[in-house]
Amino acid sequence: MFVAHHSPLPSNYTHSPSPLCTRLRHRVLRARRAPALLSPARMQAPSGAAPARQNAVAAASATYPRLTQFLEACKQLGEVRIIATNAAAVMEAIATLDGLFYADVPRRGMYANVVDHSINLDLHLRLPSVRAVRFEQGTSRGNPPSPTYILRFLGHDKEGTDLVLSLFLSPVGEVPPERVERWMQLRQAYAILTPEQEYVCAF
Repeated sequence: MFVAHHSPLPSNYTHSPSPLCTRLRHRVLRARRAPALLSPARMQAPSGAAPARQNAVAAASATYPRLTQFLEACKQLGEVRIIATNAAAVMEAIATLDGLFYADVPRRGMYANVVDHSINLDLHLRLPSVRAVRFEQGTSRGNPPSPTYILRFLGHDKEGTDLVLSLFLSPVGEVPPERVERWMQLRQAYAILTPEQEYVCAF
């Protein structure tokens, strides 16, 4: 697998977020939805953030009940390697989903978001574009190889196999048994075994 490595940026470099990221960020600030970062000590949510977060979860659940419930349950998995890929590039980040929150963007729909500026993570998952999640157990390419536990978020292409996002339990090869057990419990609770012998959770 191709892995993108960070390279030093020029001292005068200025990050310009995309228009979608900017709109999402403005809506989050207006709603006072401040997601918790990986370390709770790094940022304390302002007063009123918890009710706003609960309202956002309720709004997402009203339209996408099973998917929202699944994403909330994924918080218990702990540290994950988030991988987004297309035909030309692979982007990776390591984070938790503890700060997961939701925002409804006009003309685009509901998004699930994980934002952690301490690691420059700005992830937005468009819920209407997610059709299913496939649970995969595999083996890493390391030496020696290690077991992998993966969630593959699938989209709505004609074949129904469009890969939107992947979540690997992290660190690969060092995942404690209790977190593997949570992954197994999540699969048992949400997925069914298809005729192709794949565990799939449809939304």
